Amino acid sequence: MLTPWQIYDVGQARAEPRSTREGNPGSSRTFARRYGADHIGVLHFDIHVQEMSPTPEKALPSARRLQELAPPDAGHLQHMPSHIHALVGDFDEATRCSRLSMATDKRFMANLHRTPFYRTLVCHDVHMLMFAGMQTGNLADAADAAIVMAEILENVLVHPPVTHMDMTLEGYYATIAHVDVRFGRWQQIAGREFAGDPAFMPVSHAMHHQARALALAALGRHDEADMAAADFDAARACVPAGYAYFNNQADDILAVGAAMMRGEMAYHAGETEAGFDWLREAVAAEDRLVYTEPRAWMHPPRHALGALLLEQGRIDEARVIYERDLGHDDELPVSRQNRGNVWSLSGLVECYEKLGDPRAGDAGAALAAALPLADQPVTSSCFCRGRAGGSGTA
Repeated sequence: MLTPWQIYDVGQARAEPRSTREGNPGSSRTFARRYGADHIGVLHFDIHVQEMSPTPEKALPSARRLQELAPPDAGHLQHMPSHIHALVGDFDEATRCSRLSMATDKRFMANLHRTPFYRTLVCHDVHMLMFAGMQTGNLADAADAAIVMAEILENVLVHPPVTHMDMTLEGYYATIAHVDVRFGRWQQIAGREFAGDPAFMPVSHAMHHQARALALAALGRHDEADMAAADFDAARACVPAGYAYFNNQADDILAVGAAMMRGEMAYHAGETEAGFDWLREAVAAEDRLVYTEPRAWMHPPRHALGALLLEQGRIDEARVIYERDLGHDDELPVSRQNRGNVWSLSGLVECYEKLGDPRAGDAGAALAAALPLADQPVTSSCFCRGRAGGSGTA
């Protein structure tokens, strides 16, 4: 492809003119006529063509057919349908594809040193399981993915990153920090030292301090949170200019984390409006990111903003946040929505019930369908909310 990951202008939900010949939906049909609709390359291509489009569900037939036809030793092809399943909110299928691909990849682990690029594909499969676990409230899946990710990258990140592949692998390691934040494991985060060499893992080092600042603020240890935030700022400044983080620049990713960190810190310190201003900036910064699947920033700022608005009784503002995150108002391009995620469904049900909105029944049914995938209590969209539903949990 001439324009990989830029087939569509996701902000405008339209095809980019320069890419229509190579990447419009008609290309998939042309290839299908030439090579056959069951050609695994055609199915793979169709998933990539549609995933950034306004209608990723059009690739569901290709995704399902590829699940049937993917060779048993092709972990990446077993993984590929998960791109579409995650975009349409079917995280059960996304998890199933990820588990299958990871089981296949395990057979090749001993030989990854011979094929460095394949290591990135293996990490990508694990990344999707991590993302699905985080979207469904399943700590076991997300934590298992984090453990496997660390194992895959053990003894790999042992020199300063120079090539794009070096940066990509380090980016995968950096995602591990998001898991404990998503599930509010504040004590574990607060007591953890960074295990790697900051010179070899600059983004991971910054993510570590961002997570610690969030945790310490949530625990009410504000002076320590300030020190962790200063450590984050220093670590962010050490990330080399032009450092790639998947399809984005690392500093653009860390801008989301910086605003989210300062928002939650301000909120927990009693500076409510300043906290909300920072969290809105985090939302805007995330919305500016270049498309990548799974997400480069794994903990949507809208989940924190909605939870804390609800805690302050600002129910209608929170409702708008959750509806947008779930794609109910079509204000966000589909590839930036988090369809079907259990966290926003929980928040939206709470909003509708408190507002007496008749849509509470349908939202409650959607939440009831999503909750069986969770292995943690879900009573708020973010563990940063100290009085979630009156229970003190999320």
